[in-house]
Amino acid sequence: MSDPDSHSPTGPKPPGRQLSRRGLTILLIIVAATPVVAVLYLWNTLPPVQQRPLKVALEQVDAIAPETSSGSQTVAPIDPAKRRVQFRNNSDEVWSNVAVTVNERFHFHRPGTLAPGEIVEIYLAQFAMRSGGHFDPAVIDVTSVEIAARLPSGARGLFAAEAPFNGETPETDAAH
Repeated sequence: MSDPDSHSPTGPKPPGRQLSRRGLTILLIIVAATPVVAVLYLWNTLPPVQQRPLKVALEQVDAIAPETSSGSQTVAPIDPAKRRVQFRNNSDEVWSNVAVTVNERFHFHRPGTLAPGEIVEIYLAQFAMRSGGHFDPAVIDVTSVEIAARLPSGARGLFAAEAPFNGETPETDAAH
């Protein structure tokens, strides 16, 4: 059997455009370098994110999950449903978009604004993971609290505290 294209009146078909080995190498380098160059460009040209510390008084954090005994002493059990985080806006500014994060995984968003001096009380059972799992106040200890809010200037304010919580922060010492 012979090639069917050899008997056609126009002759064999020429091959289509082909990329040379050098051309393919150059194309792959361009494809690989484009995202890197784009990230470096954005990193150097975008303005930095303004983030200021929030003046927060962390008034109460029921950090330890209830136990019937601690060592050799008996501790009065805490009702898990009443465990909470309580804080106060110690600044002179109104905050909006207040978000509280516990243990870097459990989140709570407080709608509306928070006036200067206003106290917020959030029960730990109200916190949830982004995947939908809820904070179980009967079992989980609180190891960290992070509070973020939008300030009137448009900047983002941030407060973070790690256990043990004593209610005082460097920002709040001057206010007491």
